[in-house]
Amino acid sequence: MNTATINAPAMVPLAKDAKVMSLVGLAHASSHFGHMLLPPLFPVFMQEFGLSFAQVGLLVTVFL
Repeated sequence: MNTATINAPAMVPLAKDAKVMSLVGLAHASSHFGHMLLPPLFPVFMQEFGLSFAQVGLLVTVFL
């Protein structure tokens, strides 16, 4: 047994890596989906709350 064998990192199964990457990707995609639901609602927000384009832009900047 030499030092290269002792210091070798343990191999992680590909299936475990794929599962973790899929879960992270799904969470990331759902975050983007939630953010993309807001722009179609801007006209409603502007009318209901009496906001201008600048005010809606500021709110989105602070939110994101």
